[in-house]
Amino acid sequence: MSTLSNNHYNQCIECKKKNNQIEEYDKIISNLRAKVISAQDELLLAQKEIIEYQRLLNLKRINYINSVSQLNGN
Repeated sequence: MSTLSNNHYNQCIECKKKNNQIEEYDKIISNLRAKVISAQDELLLAQKEIIEYQRLLNLKRINYINSVSQLNGN
């Protein structure tokens, strides 16, 4: 093999290695993006649950205040 052919061959191998590495990184990035989206979905659900619990607590407080007010008023 001539020096030029040998250099071209080595460059092709290096390009293939780098291309394979890029593909692996793309897979890793896609996987991480999917995990981030899943975590965001879980966070959104947790935030909705917190809001609902806060709403229920506020209703209980209002009911308690109304009960105490009625007892003090009677």
